[in-house]
Amino acid sequence: MAAFGDLHLVNGAGWSVYWRIRELHGSGLEVWFADFHGRRVLWRGSQPFAIVPYHRPVPEPQGPEHTYKDGINPQCGGAAFTALQHSAPNSKEPWKTAAFNAAVDTDAVVVDIEPASDFGPAHLVISAKFQCLGTGCQALCAVRRGRA
Repeated sequence: MAAFGDLHLVNGAGWSVYWRIRELHGSGLEVWFADFHGRRVLWRGSQPFAIVPYHRPVPEPQGPEHTYKDGINPQCGGAAFTALQHSAPNSKEPWKTAAFNAAVDTDAVVVDIEPASDFGPAHLVISAKFQCLGTGCQALCAVRRGRA
């Protein structure tokens, strides 16, 4: 199994879904071949970027945009996503060291299968933790996919 790029199958709450993170830097969570009760409802989906408004004064980008495109194919001075261990703290600590980077894609992802209750349907939740490490980035980026 490769450190990044393999498809991983999860089943639960009526869903059958493959997920992957293509690479440590510059990739995001991708969901592939999502079937709900045996019927294909999604071939591929991803969270390729986040449009991030930053508070002024920031020298780039020039107004009136004042935003960066962080994630896959970052633009306007934006930063690429880096996969973090899902247990990494939501603080500036991951910015200071690569020790919190995911060694393999499964380190970044948590799959939760929540059974149906008297008050709601079952859920399959695929979560991954990323940070945008760069000159304008101010916060950790979290991605949640697959909520039924």
